[in-house]
Amino acid sequence: RDEADKLERLRAAGRKVWPMGALKEVHGRRYLQRASGLELFLEGGRTVFFNFNGAPGDVGVAYREIVALRRRKHLRRHYLFDGGRELARSGLTEEWASRRITNLDYLMALNTLAGRSYNDLTQYPVVPWVLSDYSSPSIDLADPRVYRDLSWPIGAQTEERRDKLHERHDNFVDDTIPPFHYGTHYSTCGYVMWYMIRMEPFAASGVNLQGGRFDCPDRLFWSVEDAYKNCTTTMNDVKELTPEWYFCPEFLQNKNRFDLGETQGRGRVDDVVLPPWANGSAAEFVRINRQALESEHVSANIHLWIDLIFGCKQKGQAAADATNVYYFLTYEGAVDMDAIADPVVRASMEAQIADYGQTPHQLLHKPHPPRKPASTVPRPVFFDPDLFGAPLAGSVFRQHPKGLDADPAERFRGDDTLTEPARQFGGIASHEVMKASDFQEGVAFVSWCGDRNVVSVSSFGELRSWDWDGRDHKGGRPFSMAMQEASLRIKLTKGRSAMQVAKSVAKSVRGLVQTGELTFERELSVGPAGRCFGGSWQRRFAVMKGRSGLSSNMLLSAGHADGSVAAFSVKEGVPVLAQRVRMHRSAVTCLAVVLDPDGGPSSLVTGGTDGTARVWDLTTPQGGGIGSEGEAASFKQMGKQPLSSTPRAVLSGHRQGVTCVCGDASLGLVASASHDGTCVLHLLQKGAYVRTIQHPVGASVELLALSREGLLTMYSSVDGALHLFDVNGDRLTSSRVLGDPLTVMSLSQGGLALLTGSAGGRVAMLCARTLCTCHVFPAFPDPSPVLALACSPCGAF
Repeated sequence: RDEADKLERLRAAGRKVWPMGALKEVHGRRYLQRASGLELFLEGGRTVFFNFNGAPGDVGVAYREIVALRRRKHLRRHYLFDGGRELARSGLTEEWASRRITNLDYLMALNTLAGRSYNDLTQYPVVPWVLSDYSSPSIDLADPRVYRDLSWPIGAQTEERRDKLHERHDNFVDDTIPPFHYGTHYSTCGYVMWYMIRMEPFAASGVNLQGGRFDCPDRLFWSVEDAYKNCTTTMNDVKELTPEWYFCPEFLQNKNRFDLGETQGRGRVDDVVLPPWANGSAAEFVRINRQALESEHVSANIHLWIDLIFGCKQKGQAAADATNVYYFLTYEGAVDMDAIADPVVRASMEAQIADYGQTPHQLLHKPHPPRKPASTVPRPVFFDPDLFGAPLAGSVFRQHPKGLDADPAERFRGDDTLTEPARQFGGIASHEVMKASDFQEGVAFVSWCGDRNVVSVSSFGELRSWDWDGRDHKGGRPFSMAMQEASLRIKLTKGRSAMQVAKSVAKSVRGLVQTGELTFERELSVGPAGRCFGGSWQRRFAVMKGRSGLSSNMLLSAGHADGSVAAFSVKEGVPVLAQRVRMHRSAVTCLAVVLDPDGGPSSLVTGGTDGTARVWDLTTPQGGGIGSEGEAASFKQMGKQPLSSTPRAVLSGHRQGVTCVCGDASLGLVASASHDGTCVLHLLQKGAYVRTIQHPVGASVELLALSREGLLTMYSSVDGALHLFDVNGDRLTSSRVLGDPLTVMSLSQGGLALLTGSAGGRVAMLCARTLCTCHVFPAFPDPSPVLALACSPCGAF
């Protein structure tokens, strides 16, 4: 409490304060070619850039002090100015080569290690143009002719251009300036503002650069096709792209309604003119551009571009041979800024560096290895561009001619027959079902606990843990799943099971069940969507993953009569109530654990009938099992319990009870949905309100999913449709997946595949980016509602 009061006093005095416990990474940074910066990476995706403009050694002193205070074991990554060594020991290249991370994720990691930062416009992250066709009415990403040549810089795409550039390089003679191919650079502060001029804070920076107004309309970013032509045909424009080209359609739209002026012959400057194959949709353009980046053609050649920008062809004779030499001031170490005593000369040199751009820190001195062929690497189904390459807006089902604006009752028509054949993936025929075990009652909840364990809760309340092995086994069986001897039973109901109740449509059973200290009060009911327990069973449970295997995991349960959430664990095969915390004034209807992707502290989000959602800190077990002597001692030493007793934030904005919650730590967002037909977004760390998204027909939202790419999917049985929004509130598409009402919805570990289960017992797999149906699994012979879904960490099951 004393520490919190001290922080508040510092903030009240106008000081910037960041909690040391939130620090995850410390990276050394150069600023205007001077080794004087530190960038701190905090929880929730926040970053802070410091430039120490004093003595050359100040940044080293600050680095050592910060690392010592935080303790090295709590930092995921820390280094000063050797990103190449950090890359070598990180294993990132092998992860990418083995297709465990995407091309974009790998490029962004390289940018970070090479000193590129969103906090420095002169060193903004850089990614490549990958397509060359921006004029055709349609585009075939399987055709190599639609791609640029990644083995050459963007300014040297043709033999004719390379000849001219080599002529310039070979004939340049100056006593102080080395020869170069390009007098400009592929990434500068001005280029970043040129691309991003329709968004803040880039618009304000651009206006400031131009003396209080936007640049001349004829010089603004007007058309994608024109931009590419300029980069490949003119000698003074060789800019590559910013990362937003692959995930942020808003930079192409003038949503702020800026008055960008009128050109001399093309009309007013507004939204960017897109290629015909984008069908006028910025979201569709970005989706196809991203699909091209992840294509097999780019995967097989992107290492050549990495050599140019971050690797062995960045400098020296290899760069000269590759037509890849830029003005000398763009290179690290070209000038010693601290040795320049004259302030006028130094200011002039800094202005030139800011204007010409800066080449990234060289990470590799040998050729970058290529990516392994897709055919040789076991990979998740959602890495397959063939499955996830369909366009937006319902390519599988026939939709009403009026599209999304049609009346919900009329919008979808036809026989809901799939037009795509069954696929093969994950080593199993997609129609094959492999039964792990027979239950006498239904499974109400299932979740993976790491790569080797699965936990399930039956509708009779029996908690079971399983040993899971996803490797190939004898007899062609692609996995093994064996129940552990110890199991525990948390009695949830008396009389009929949830599955039995689910088969009696529109019937309700209300009961009070006593289990140890806990009382469960719930209504087991099935309406049109076949859900029980007043909603999806899957929303009432969550697994808090520990750091030392299954023994340190805990099962969190909601729905108790006193508004509490309970944490259960296992001790010698006996159910143990580790903790119970009253979290709402009335019953908790749903909960979700938001995991930090970098292994930091997790958060618990709860929703209740009181109309609020709340965010709670979770203390992750460090070792031993909950209930074991080691874990008990660990918590005693910390003076903490797994569940915090007070919420970090109380999230409001709903007029009725909350039906479902979800969140994503990489986005720093929490989403909650309600019976009132709204979905409200808040910041995960601070709880600040972001925006409200309304269901298209104002219906009660029953299922909700938020992907790491900022895509929000909501479902209501009222109109029977899935609706896809971005986090800015724009509706991208809607789709009806199955003829039956949906009962459960779950994202894959990577967030690219959306799994849905229906009241008729069918499971569908969709692309989370487009809601295109990739495959529908057939129902069981005796179909019952699907109550629980989970995707394995590897994405293959």
